[in-house]
Order: sequence, then structure tokens, then C-alpha cells
Amino acid sequence: EDGDTRIHAAAYEGSIEQIRELIKCSPTEINRRVRPFGASPLRLAVTRGHSACVRYLLRHNATVDLPDIKAQTPLLIAIQKQYTDCANDLIKAGANPNGDPGNRSTPLYIAAQIGYIEGVKLLLAAGADTEVEHRLLGCTPGLPLHISAIYHHFHCYSTLLLNGAEPDLRHICPSVPTGVFAKVLKASTNRCRIIAS
Repeated sequence: EDGDTRIHAAAYEGSIEQIRELIKCSPTEINRRVRPFGASPLRLAVTRGHSACVRYLLRHNATVDLPDIKAQTPLLIAIQKQYTDCANDLIKAGANPNGDPGNRSTPLYIAAQIGYIEGVKLLLAAGADTEVEHRLLGCTPGLPLHISAIYHHFHCYSTLLLNGAEPDLRHICPSVPTGVFAKVLKASTNRCRIIAS
């Protein structure tokens, strides 16, 4: 929607003083997604890693899980950008470790894909689901465990396994033909052999 973008710009730039003044004048702007940003001030502060702004916005009632127009939550962006402080603050404020159901990806999937072990551990400790079934795309390697193998992130792969990730896709999607699983498992197994050697 259209509207005042000053608080959004201040959050993106990391200006707590400006945010403080703008919230006094228009407290409802803290949770608006406006053009051209398509995101809340909290999401924009996270985008640039402004952890002090993130904490300030959270203390002043910013909605922790308000997604942007792509259904990306602030936590997903913090993980994607590897901003551990921001991710930690968001989780402490009650962020859903599985992200928004409208997005096909999860913060844990992103962390596993990019090899961000601190993010994987943080999300698992917060209760992230290692197998979010409704987000599988045709049961190709679409889970954090499998994507970590594909991208050769053995530290993420082993951490996920040790925290209960299911390695056998047949237990997750029993209705998918066996031939599909054979291809996926062969690809994952070959990658894991390369990683382990």
C-alpha cells in the first residue's frame, strides 16, 4: 500500500533517533508494509543487520513475524544474511522458527543451504521443524538435511541428523513413487561420500 515511508527508511538506515520520533507521531506505522519497500520497518532493519534498531522496534510492538510481500519473515532474512544477533533477538521475541507458511522455504532450509551452522543450531534450539512436509516440491531434495548434503555442508548435515532429521524420504512422503526416492537418495548419498572423504 501507499503511505508514509519515513520510518521504513529510518529502519533501513539504522537511525534509532529518527524511528523514536516517528513512532511518537505515528505509532501504527511500525507494522505497515508500504511501497516501494513491501516490508515492515522491522524487516528492513534486519535486512541491513541493524540489531539495535531491531531490538528497539521489538520493544515498541513491532510484529515479529510480519512477512514482506514475498512471505519472507524477518527471521528468514536474518538467517539468509547470517545476522546471528538479529536472529537471536527475533527468536527471543517469539519469532516462528519455521517462517511463514506462505513461503516455500524455511529459515532452517536456508541456513542448511548456505552452510550457516550457527543459524542451524539456533533454529533447532528454538524448535524448528526439520521436515515441513507441505513445503516439499515434488519430493525432490527439498528438506534441510538433503540440501545440506547437496551443497557439501557436512557440519550442517551431521547437526541435523543428530537433532532428529529424517534421512529417508519414504518416511516423509510415502505416496511418492519409489523411483523418485531412488534418484534423490542416490544423489544425496553420492554427495555425502564426497563430503566425508
